[in-house]
Parts: sequence; C-alpha cells; structure tokens
Amino acid sequence: MPGKSVNTKTEQRVRDLEKRVRGLKRELAGREPELESLTHQVQLAYAILDNVPSFATVKDSEGRYLLVNKEAQRIIGKSSAEIIGRTPFELYSEAIARKIHEDDLTVLRKGVTLTTEENLPDEAGRQYFTTKVPLFDEAGKTKGLIGLAVDISELKRAQEMLARREAHLSAIFNNAAAGMAVGTPEGKHIRVNSRMLTMFGYEDEGEFLKLSILDLSHPDFRKEYSGVLERLSNREINFYKTEKVFLRRDGGTFWGEIYLSPIPVSPDEEELFLTMIVDIGERKRAEKALRESEERFRKLAEMLPESILETDIGGRITFANRSAINQLGFTRQELANGLKITDFFASEDVEAATRNITDIMRGENVGLKQFTIRRVDGSTFPALVHATAILERDIPVGLRGFFIDITERFQLEEERRRSSNLEAVGLLAGGIAHDFNNILASIVGYVNMAQIAGEKGEELNSFLDSAESVAMRAKNLTQQLLTFAKGGVPVKAVVSLPQLIGNSAGISLIGSNVRGEFNIDDDLWPAEIDEGQISQVLNNLIINAKQAMPDGGVIRIAAKNLIVKKSSALLPLKKGRYLKISVEDSGTGIPKEQRNKIFEPYFTTKTEGSGLGLTTSYSIIRKHDGFIDVESEPGQGATFHLYLPAAVDKSVPPPEEIEEKTYASGRVLLMDDERDLVKAITGILEFFGSDVEHARDGREALAKYKSGIRSGRPFDVVVMDLTIPGGMGGRETIGKLLEIDPQAKVIVSSGYSEDAVMADYRDYGFSYAITKPYGYKELMEAISMVLLGRG
Repeated sequence: MPGKSVNTKTEQRVRDLEKRVRGLKRELAGREPELESLTHQVQLAYAILDNVPSFATVKDSEGRYLLVNKEAQRIIGKSSAEIIGRTPFELYSEAIARKIHEDDLTVLRKGVTLTTEENLPDEAGRQYFTTKVPLFDEAGKTKGLIGLAVDISELKRAQEMLARREAHLSAIFNNAAAGMAVGTPEGKHIRVNSRMLTMFGYEDEGEFLKLSILDLSHPDFRKEYSGVLERLSNREINFYKTEKVFLRRDGGTFWGEIYLSPIPVSPDEEELFLTMIVDIGERKRAEKALRESEERFRKLAEMLPESILETDIGGRITFANRSAINQLGFTRQELANGLKITDFFASEDVEAATRNITDIMRGENVGLKQFTIRRVDGSTFPALVHATAILERDIPVGLRGFFIDITERFQLEEERRRSSNLEAVGLLAGGIAHDFNNILASIVGYVNMAQIAGEKGEELNSFLDSAESVAMRAKNLTQQLLTFAKGGVPVKAVVSLPQLIGNSAGISLIGSNVRGEFNIDDDLWPAEIDEGQISQVLNNLIINAKQAMPDGGVIRIAAKNLIVKKSSALLPLKKGRYLKISVEDSGTGIPKEQRNKIFEPYFTTKTEGSGLGLTTSYSIIRKHDGFIDVESEPGQGATFHLYLPAAVDKSVPPPEEIEEKTYASGRVLLMDDERDLVKAITGILEFFGSDVEHARDGREALAKYKSGIRSGRPFDVVVMDLTIPGGMGGRETIGKLLEIDPQAKVIVSSGYSEDAVMADYRDYGFSYAITKPYGYKELMEAISMVLLGRG
C-alpha cells in the first residue's frame, strides 16, 4: 500500500538522522577542548575589537556586515543585531553608501589593501582615515574584507590651520614692503621675496639665491658684518640691526637698514635666519637735507642780534644762540649741564612767566610780553619776549622763542618823557603863577577893602568872607596840583556810586540848559573810593560835557558792573570786577590829533578853566587802580569811560544821623613852625574857649607834654604839623608821644595830602587828620570829634 511505504521511508530517514546525530555528538565530544579554545579566541577577538577606539567591521563578498565593534555601532547609530547582514545602502545615505561600496568592490575584485579618507554618518560629520584589507579563502579567492577607520578630524583641522597659517606667512613674506630672505648660518639664502629681488635689481630668483649677504654688501661695510651670524647662533645677541650701503645688480648702491634675527626651529632642524632690508635712501636724503637746513638756520640764528632759545617740555634750555649766551652770561658747558628757562626771569616775574609758558603749551597765542630778565650775575634788564610751542604730531614737546633787550628803548622813552615833563612843567609853572597871582590879588584886594571899611567904621565881615572864599580856591588849586604831581593818596571808604553820581551831576548842571539822563544798573556793586576825589573827577567830566554843548542838550551818564577776564592793550586792567561809568555828550567832539593831549596839564581848547581838570582826573583814577579812556569823533560828541575796582565783598555803611554841631574846648598843645599860622590858630582856639600852648617842633612838644602831666595840667588834645623843616615833625613825634601817654589824642595836619600818613593816619597812631589850609569850622569840628570820642 502506498501509505505504508511512505511511513516506512520516513521512519528510516529518522533512524538515519538519529544515527548521524549520535555520530556528531561523539565527534563533538572528542573536539570539545578545541571548541572551547576557539570560543575563547573569538570572545577575545570580540573584546579586543570592542575596546579599540577605531571603527572596525568585517564584511562578506557581497558587502554585507558580518561583524561590527562597539565604536562602529556608535558611529552608525544602530545595534549589532540591526547592522549584521545588511549592506551600506541599507544604513547610510546614498552618497556615503556608494563611496563605501565602490571602495569595497576595489578590494574584493583586486584583492588589494585600500586606504582612503571618508565621512561616516556620525552626528558631528567627522572625517576618518580608512584601511580596507581583503580576506581570502583556502583557494586564494576573496571571500570578504576587514575595515578599520581612524578619526582624523582634529588632525585635518590642525593641518588646515597650519596650511592657512603657512599661506598667511607666505603672503606676508611675499608682499612685505621690506625685502625679506631666509638664510643659513653660512649666509646662503634659500628663500627670498619679490621686494628683495626688486630692491637689488634681480629678476631671476635662482641668481639671487647664489649670493650671500656679504656679496650684497658694499666692500666698505662688509667687515662689520663679520661674526654676526655666529653671535646670533650662540645667542650672544637676540638680533642685529644697522644701516649700511648695499650693491645692486647693475653696480649701483643704496642705503638700507638691515635687521637679522634667528628663526625659531626644533632642535633637530637646521638653524635658519631671517633677513629684512628696508631701502632708506629717501630718508637719508631727507635727513641730509634736514641737517643742512638746520645748519643754515643755526648759522642764521647765531648771526641774529635777537636772543633765541629752545627748551624741552620740562623747561630745560636745549639751544641758545650766541646772542642769548652773551646776554644772559652763561657758558655752553653750563648750558650742557642743564639750565631752566625760568631761572632767567626776575623773581617778581617768575609766576607770570610760568603762567605764560603754560598758556603757550595749551596752544594759546599770547603775543609779545614784557618781562624783566635776570642774568647769571644777578643784574637785570627789560625785554620783550615772544615764544611758541614746538610740536611733534600736534603734541607740544618744548618751547621756541626769542627776547629783545629794550633797555635802550626804555632810556629813549625816559628821555622823551623827561622832555615832555619839562614842557609840562613849563606849562604848569606858567599856569600856577597865573592862577595864584589872581588868587593873591583877590585876597589882597578884599583885605584892603576891609581895611578901608574899618577906617570908615563900616561892616568888615562881607570882605573877610570873600577873602576866605578866595583862599579856599587856592586850597583847591593846591590839591589839584598835588594830585597831578604825585596822585594824592586816596582816603578810601565804601561808597554807593548811584548817589555820588546823582549828587555830582546835580551840582554841576544846576542853572544850565543841559539836563542829565541816567542809566544805572539796579544791582551796581559798591566801590571803595575817595568820595571827594571821585566826585571831583565826575564834576570835571560833567562840566566839560556841559561846556561842549553851549546851546544845551543831554548828558547821558551810565554805570554798570564789568568783569575783566584778561588785561589787554585797550583795557590795561588787572583781572577782576570793576564798575564802568560813562559820561557822554553830543558836542563838537575831540579831533584825533588832540586826543593824546587831553590828559596833559594845562592843555585846553576852552576859553575858561585852568586845563588841570582832565589831568587831575587821570591821576586820581590811576591812584584808584582804575583806568580812564575817551571815545570821540569830530562832530559826534565825546564819551569818557571810567573804570574803578568794585568792593564786591563790602557794603555801604548806613548814613550817620545828623546832629547839631557843638564845638568842644580843652587844653590844646599846638605844634607848628609857621609863626603867622600859630598866631591865627591860637586866636581861633582861645575864642572858642580852649587853653593853648605852642611848640615849634617835636622835641619841644614832648617836653611840654611831659611837663603838663607832671604839673597836673595835662593836654586834652595835640594838633601837630606832619612836617617841620629842620626839626622833628609829626611823623617822628607820634611814636614817642604815645610811649609817654598811650591814650594821647593827636590830630595831624599837613598841606601835603599825598603823604600816606594823611590817608592812613590811624595806622600811625593819630586820632584824626585835617588838610591845610583849613577854616575855623573844619578845625573846631576836628577837635570836637576827638575830644568827644568820635574821631
């Protein structure tokens, strides 16, 4: 039966298989040690491959993966189970897989080892150096391949960086403005840039490389090059730099600056040297031209009569021409040892000169300045000085200037002033004689009329009052003359100018056809002035303005605050705060040729007046440390400007209460050598109830003062003349008198108001001061104030 036959065959097949299995078991049992060894070797191989940091794989002849280590699994991004049995096309991108497949075919078909660089699909896209080795069977036929890939990404980056750096260095070398060459310790060149070839006139690099640096040097300069490379090799010097003459290919020469230095290399490399040469021919020519120019100008400077100096930034003199050396009296050796420019200014000018130098260094143009220069021997002379800053790249590095001795000019100006003063004195003498003769004639006339009236038994007072009034005119003239001659020291007090200006204008314009217009700042600073003297100045200016407008008109008077920041020729005032007073008229004006004469004594274009008004005003303002100036054009009137220092930190004292005047009396010691004056003053004092004794000079006054104390009849007040010709005057007496009686009350009197004692009498110990000539009211008021404790 068919079914039975099939079963029989199946059973037989099973028995055969069982028999073979038993045979295999017996065979395996016999080879068990060998299999264990082989298993161990395979496990060891796997362990080695898995711990190798390289990409390791084994493929069959169809390019399928048979084995992959852990690094390969990491790079591919899959496990061993996912990789084994697959081709690169199933694991990588098309481009990478094709490249791998083509390399695999080359190894499998040709049976050769292949090395290549390739990208494997890791996340960083790194580069690998791959080695593929063929596997052969027993017949020598390729049956697969082994692949090992090493990560060379860092190496490639380092190589690329090195290549870029080499390219940069090569570009710098080839495009440098200086000629550059690389040479050996023997002086042979192995590399040269194009600038070096051009500089020496060579087109063929090979021809140039046959030459050493000695061959390229001028014979006169070869000796100094001897041993330089050896010294550089031995590190005796770090570099070598000098200027020398070189030879061009055509036989020409040029000046060059050469720089030699060793090139750092590893110990096993041959030592090399870098040579750099710069053509300095233009610079040499410029230096020569500069030296020649400096020499020309130095010779010119030595020839000039002006004294020329140069300093460094610290003020040390670096150059002085012959004139400066002769003028200042130092030697060239002393100059070389170091001299400071400020050492040659007089002590009173050092501060101003230092400020001047600072301003110049800041770039200011200070112009010509006058200073007193001090020689080495201590003598001085006046000089005009001008200087500018020495600049390098717009930075000040020193000072250059000149000074001119103007002693001769001063002497000429002084001579002209003397001549002018003699002329002025002549005018003054004539004016004084004229005015005083008129005054004396008037006084004599009134005295004669009083005598006649007395003989007739008529009233005398009117004639005597007139004589006194004329005598006061003589006093005013004397004060004007003293102010003109030496200024009359101002007795200063803090004054409100608006009130003073208003009072002066009111008095000067009363009864005239001229009116005043005022423009005075509300916040006008107070002034510390002699009220009487400044009132006199204002009266002079306002009266002059009034007289310039005989047909009437308006005088405009303005006053404002002014800050002077810098002195100038047009406004020669010290830096500070000032008050500016302007008096403007609309008269005929002052011709240009007369403007420089209006302040001269007795110069006048008017039919009335003495011609001392503006002269006196000029002197008063100058004594107040101020300035007076005039602006005028013919037919357009004139404007006088007064500048007075302001008393910014002081205030105007409140007005004193007016009390009814009473004349006190007491025991008075009168010291004066003028007999007629003593007689008159004694009569006045006795008339008002005083007991008077007279002393001719200080010695007699001191003796009488002591006697009065001893006798119990001390003097209540002493009136003493400041100056006693041939005897002890008030200036010498006051100190000794105060030693006797520190509480002594002493009034000083003088007709010479210019004296400092009259202006600052309290500083000298006096209680009060009155100016001769004085009337009885002025005298009695002074005595009363002192006796009543108000002096």
